Amino acid sequence: MKALLLGSVINNFEIKHCGRSTKVTMARLTLLLFLVFIHITLFAQEISGVRLYSYRSAEGNVSEKSLEQLFHEGAFLPSSSSILIDRNNTKPLFIAVQVPSSSPAGGYKLVVEDCFLDEITFWEGTPETSPSQVAGALYPFHQRPLAFHYPVFSFSKSTSGNELYFLKIQNYYHNSVIPIRIFTDKNFYQFQMQEYLFWGIYLGVLVLMLFISLAMLVIKEFRKFLYVFLAILANIIWILFNNGLGFQFLWPNSPELMETGRFTSYHFSILFLFLCFEKFIVNQPKTYFQQHLYHVLHIGMWFSIFFGFNPFQLTNENPWFAIYFFYANFLH
Repeated sequence: MKALLLGSVINNFEIKHCGRSTKVTMARLTLLLFLVFIHITLFAQEISGVRLYSYRSAEGNVSEKSLEQLFHEGAFLPSSSSILIDRNNTKPLFIAVQVPSSSPAGGYKLVVEDCFLDEITFWEGTPETSPSQVAGALYPFHQRPLAFHYPVFSFSKSTSGNELYFLKIQNYYHNSVIPIRIFTDKNFYQFQMQEYLFWGIYLGVLVLMLFISLAMLVIKEFRKFLYVFLAILANIIWILFNNGLGFQFLWPNSPELMETGRFTSYHFSILFLFLCFEKFIVNQPKTYFQQHLYHVLHIGMWFSIFFGFNPFQLTNENPWFAIYFFYANFLH
């Protein structure tokens, strides 16, 4: 009966316009609004034809010559649309960004799609002629030039010629492949909405699952769902660390959490997922070998959590790094 009443309400939903009423289904209205929203947000065109060049000096710093001179002398090597950052090479990496003359004049946004780079410096011209914009995981979030979960830098382009812009990236803690993307100001705000829409839906589904598991735990008293609740919660926290949204909205004044919290929450999520596997999938009695194997895996996961919490676990100087890297990847 309730289903019939609900169907009747949906099928007789009315919109009044100019004295007339038009019956439309709620499903059609929802689909129409969704398509309009998608059209507004998901068509953020980035600038095409952008060329990237990279340069790392043997001495680890810029020579007396300007970066623009070094670029024209061929010191910068062509790179793909994604720049590889090597953790083992701690010398600053300089990137030249060449915007084609076919791009119209106006304001632009350069997006570096990596939340964990320690320090990024951007110049519209060269260090000698233009002020710098600085962002990175080592700085509190409010110091960023623009509030976004990825580092973003603003610049303006004149009417003619290929224009050069320079980045200096300093990174100590992890290897990374960084996509660098450039949008007009208008398209960047569409890109922002696209990112927030995607992560909002994704995290919304996880939060819904979190509340369902909590309800099963509290109302139905299914104790097994405690591990489901903890696994989902740890996964949500890891996602907030990994995409930078947690740094933007929850702990903007604690950049030190960007390294330790990311790995700790990841290892906790793996541990609780393993416990869920034990409680829900493995129903048959374990053999003697299986019991000891599970104990070894539990101990290994707790060790990985310990090293993930250690703020020095990703530096080259840490003697435990090789061991950590081996068993963490083996377990996960």
